[in-house]
Amino acid sequence: MAMRSEGEDVKIKSTELKYTRIQWLQKFSPFFSILGNITFTKTNEISEEAARENSTIV
Repeated sequence: MAMRSEGEDVKIKSTELKYTRIQWLQKFSPFFSILGNITFTKTNEISEEAARENSTIV
């Protein structure tokens, strides 16, 4: 009987952890999306530069 309740407690705790993690992500998602956009823009700039360099070599 005690073992079963312990298992349920663990389940509840892990569910709570997932929920708080989702809340945390939602709280910081604007920050992460801005960071992602900066990274994406930088990658695009680098690939454009590389494309320009390649075309000048040819």
